[in-house]
Amino acid sequence: IFIDANQLYTPEIAIRTINRMAEYGLAMAEEPVPIGLGSHRKRVADAIPVPLLADDSVFTLLDTRRELEQGAIGVVGIKTTRTGMYDSTRILHLAEAYGIPCWVGSQGVSGVGALASAHFASAFRNIPFPADLTAFLRQEDDLLETPIAVRGGKIDVPAGPGIGVNISAEKLKR
Repeated sequence: IFIDANQLYTPEIAIRTINRMAEYGLAMAEEPVPIGLGSHRKRVADAIPVPLLADDSVFTLLDTRRELEQGAIGVVGIKTTRTGMYDSTRILHLAEAYGIPCWVGSQGVSGVGALASAHFASAFRNIPFPADLTAFLRQEDDLLETPIAVRGGKIDVPAGPGIGVNISAEKLKR
């Protein structure tokens, strides 16, 4: 499991809280303190036993380079719906060059977006964490002709041209 504090902790609260959570098997902590705190983020990272997951701080390749150079982050979050496949791949390779693993998440996307992100997450070795792609499960309906198959907590990545999906003309029209 991991937590997302949405940049709301002070460095002191982040250190105290994350250290207490770590004993329960916490894998990482997403953006516990505000992005603009620079050296304070590094102080938090150095004082906790789990890596900081960068998400809101890595919207672009330049953001990612800045965060990696500051040395506070231990995991780079990638959302292909935010950065596209090309820039997501560039961000992933930059993180890999720094020896930092990546994690793939989503932003309330449909089944199409979830499957595109699932293909991306399954294509690279530098993504060792389970992806967070389940927003589509909370939607009333989807444009896909065939619903996404989830078995044992895993998405079956379809084969076929593109990302292997067909859009329902009827649902699209509606």
